[in-house]
Amino acid sequence: MRLSGIYTSVSIVMLAATILADTASAVVLEEVIVTAQKREQNLQDVGVSVTAFSGEQARALGFTRSNDVMAQMPGVSFNSVDTGGAFTLPTIRGVSQNDFAQTQEAPNAVYIDGIYMSFLPALNFALFDMERIEVLRGPQGTLYGRNATGGLFHYVTRKPTDEFEAYADFTYGSYDQIRSEAAIGGPIAEGIMARLAFTSDHHDPWWENTAGEDRFDKDQYALRGQLLIEPDEDISLLLSVNAGTQNDLAGTYEGITGDLDEFGRGVDVGGPDFNGYEDMNRDAHTSAFNDVGFLDRKILSLAATLTWDFDNVTLTSISGYHDFEYEYYEDCDGTPFGTCEFGSGLSDAKQFSQEIRLNGEMENLRWTFGGYYLTVENDAFGSFEAPDFNGSDFAFNVVSDWETDTDSWAVFGQVEFDFSSQLTLIAGLRWTEETKEHVAATTCVDFPAVCAPGQVMYSFDDVNPLEVDPVTFLIGPPADPALTEQDVGDWAGKIELDWRPSDDLLVYASVTRGNKGPGFNVPLDGLVGVADTAFQEEVLVSYELGFKSTLWDGRARLNAAGFYYDYDDYQAFNLLGLTQFIQNRDAEIYGGEIELTLSPAEGWDLLLGVSLLDPKVKDVPMPDFVTVIDVEPSQAPAITVNGLARKEWPLMNGMAAVQMDFNYVDDYWSGLVNAPATNEDSHVIGNARISYSTGDGMWDIAVFVRNLANAEINSYTFDLVGFTGTNVHSYRPPRWFGGQVRYTWQ
Repeated sequence: MRLSGIYTSVSIVMLAATILADTASAVVLEEVIVTAQKREQNLQDVGVSVTAFSGEQARALGFTRSNDVMAQMPGVSFNSVDTGGAFTLPTIRGVSQNDFAQTQEAPNAVYIDGIYMSFLPALNFALFDMERIEVLRGPQGTLYGRNATGGLFHYVTRKPTDEFEAYADFTYGSYDQIRSEAAIGGPIAEGIMARLAFTSDHHDPWWENTAGEDRFDKDQYALRGQLLIEPDEDISLLLSVNAGTQNDLAGTYEGITGDLDEFGRGVDVGGPDFNGYEDMNRDAHTSAFNDVGFLDRKILSLAATLTWDFDNVTLTSISGYHDFEYEYYEDCDGTPFGTCEFGSGLSDAKQFSQEIRLNGEMENLRWTFGGYYLTVENDAFGSFEAPDFNGSDFAFNVVSDWETDTDSWAVFGQVEFDFSSQLTLIAGLRWTEETKEHVAATTCVDFPAVCAPGQVMYSFDDVNPLEVDPVTFLIGPPADPALTEQDVGDWAGKIELDWRPSDDLLVYASVTRGNKGPGFNVPLDGLVGVADTAFQEEVLVSYELGFKSTLWDGRARLNAAGFYYDYDDYQAFNLLGLTQFIQNRDAEIYGGEIELTLSPAEGWDLLLGVSLLDPKVKDVPMPDFVTVIDVEPSQAPAITVNGLARKEWPLMNGMAAVQMDFNYVDDYWSGLVNAPATNEDSHVIGNARISYSTGDGMWDIAVFVRNLANAEINSYTFDLVGFTGTNVHSYRPPRWFGGQVRYTWQ
């Protein structure tokens, strides 16, 4: 019998009021409210694996970007494929899809105030003026707008209130970091309230380039305005606008000379490359590379949320619009020579979504029914440049243009029926119809061995699709001209049984079916056959058993869950040379969760978690095009451990606190074929914070250090030995000191 892993997650949201600067320490843990099931509930009453942070907790832990939340979520990864964070890939319980093409969607949905965000390059965004962050594990769809196989991240911002609120927050840190955050809000007329929030973050580069300009600075701004209209106690209309811009020096890696193993996979060997260059610097944050690379992002979001209460029924309408522009360029060989340069030219994506939902409640029945519509227009551009190894510049130079449009609508619902005060049945169902249309073309700029400048190497549309043979580069007709469009209709569903033998214990069991729609590969070098351009939808069936308990007279919470995932047509991302593509393969994952929070004495909070995963993707072809083996998926470490200890005590009419937290991640693969070069070493990150808050709650002063031991953490690797002769590695930032001052007007 195969032993399922036990996955332990410590939920920071379960910290007592001690983490808040303006409250006294308490031994008994406070109630935690979440909206995982589209209504306010105590976390301990929800039969779902969910972790949540309050805005104050996220600030105390130093979370300033969306992907920072992985630091205290075992089994949750939010790594970037590049050090600058241009492409950030969320992973939950080993469910991920690492394609960095702009037109793909993640299997783990990201929401901001209930509005889905489809663009992968936009998922690494600034966190400021936050109310809470919720992460749900397991397939979603019977309650949330966009169906997702792995789970979801929900970022909830602070809303306007009928009382004046204002604060200003300033941080100065390493590399001359200056980060500011401020918000002001309150009533402006009878039944009308407003809130305005702003953040900026700037620092100097932290990766030293011995051959030119340093890289990975930050230059970022974000602004959010909200208007809340409440003409009476039954109607609420929230209008919001979000705008952000980022303009960073980015785009490099550390290049290490490689070789191929018996399956054609990359291995780091070191030594001089074909240009005679070898990186002799042992500091992961210092190397020599081309003086190129930048990241420009702009986003504008508009939203309207209407809530209308009718006796025992609530109508909710959520409308959202995103306009996202993106431009990126990088040195993709990590050396001072122009062996490989990749650019993503100005790409533009637009998205509109509409959700309408009805919630109702009777004596022993609660229900939710709704409809969802999503349309996405994603226009993208990419180019690869590489020299002719006989001496001429950029003899391989192609540009690719593609457009992928998505139209999706769904109806969904979920009911909860109480057989008794102890036994509840939950059942949900969703039907989704989705259409994707795809147009792509790759044009030769300079590829003298094969084509003349301006020649179309690859064209894929409904009028004249062409194919370039990956071996001979000869142009010919495709296998199936109908592959420019995919239509799919499928169902997702959930059935769950909750048993409450006592007020302090909930036991639940569930079976959930989730799916993610089909799509099209958009290889940045344009060299994929038309027959391989389309990939099919994936389906995940989750079997889960868990419990939630409160112990020791309320001083502790212990929650646990075990799961088995049966994956059909898992959308597995692969990278061969410079050709990236998604292929459907079956997979399975065993795992589980345990969450423990302990408040043993006045002023103390202790958290500890351990996570195990046992995942497998079946029958994956190796780069030698002969061998087929089972592999582990990307971003799925077998073990993670995290913990936090915090002590708070009275000092000079205020409260002082010292806090330390850590996160251990076992080794994992960043490539599907499990090339030895893409095996990222296990690592530990420790952080520390000392803070003082005045008794009136107006001043909060803190000093902190992140990555206390200055660990050199390799977060992602591309196996490019077959093309450039090197493997390129990206790293997380070095040790970071800082001081923070916050003033709150009262």
